[in-house]
Amino acid sequence: GVKLFVGRLPREANQKEIRECFEEFGDVLEVFIIASQAQSGVGCAFVRMATLEGAEKAIEDLHEQRVIIPDLAELGPMQVAFAKGEALRLGIDEKEEILPSFREARQKVVEHHEKKAFFEAMTKQQEMHEKAIKYQQAVAQQHQLMAQQVMMLPKDQLVSLIKDGQRAGGHPF
Repeated sequence: GVKLFVGRLPREANQKEIRECFEEFGDVLEVFIIASQAQSGVGCAFVRMATLEGAEKAIEDLHEQRVIIPDLAELGPMQVAFAKGEALRLGIDEKEEILPSFREARQKVVEHHEKKAFFEAMTKQQEMHEKAIKYQQAVAQQHQLMAQQVMMLPKDQLVSLIKDGQRAGGHPF
């Protein structure tokens, strides 16, 4: 198997959730969660994939891209890389084992928060726009209905309605 290091996992993540996440990319032979006492609320784990192809696909699709527990998205997306020593053992570039520095990782979390806030603001703005359009459509329908009803009024009632409106401060005709 091929051992992967998985970082920036919420402490609440369990073996089943991690296994299901990685099984999208092939057979998972083992999941080992490292007990974390970090104050940041994040932990890490090792996942052993059955094939190199599955491991590479998992890294490509998961690293800095997926949050395993959506309710804890503020921690940022998980980090996935080959575990130390795997690159040498597999004869691939050792750079594949290197995760970003703490500063780079924190910057990724900040960027994740900024993107999330941006998309939430865009969604809210779109919802407000849709509400405004619905309101305008409702007002237009009401005006159309009132115009139809006015056309059915006898002339003396129409004149009376206009005069009442002018007395109440409406526009003169």
